[in-house]
Amino acid sequence: MHYINGEDCPTCLVKVQECPLKYADVQVSSLYNTEKNASNASDRDYPGDLLNSVIDIVFSQDELKVAGGLGLRQKKSEERKTLDQHRVDAIRVYIAAKTKARGVNDMPSPIFKKKFTQKIGNARRREKRSCELTSFILKYM
Repeated sequence: MHYINGEDCPTCLVKVQECPLKYADVQVSSLYNTEKNASNASDRDYPGDLLNSVIDIVFSQDELKVAGGLGLRQKKSEERKTLDQHRVDAIRVYIAAKTKARGVNDMPSPIFKKKFTQKIGNARRREKRSCELTSFILKYM
């Protein structure tokens, strides 16, 4: 994490040697805890644990709950926009770099997509439960 005048400054998620500015706009506040927690995982679980944490940092819960996925289907939903493909690609490059540095196999594409689907479903489920809890509390007050 970088500090300037005591303020937390966002840093770039990933820097590509061939084109350093390609993902420069994908900013995150801190990856220290994310990488530390994922480093405790086994080699088999490392990419998935790291991806779960990075998705939470790059995308807000509000973005996830209204997202229509990664935009891979032929028939697109008009009511739900897909997640920002540029940020998804930055996450993919970041995960590939970290797994290569650790010497483990990169995450297969179907599992990568499935992790995003699960995160979107969990965000929607949390929203639904919080609405149900609020209505229950208001009903019995």
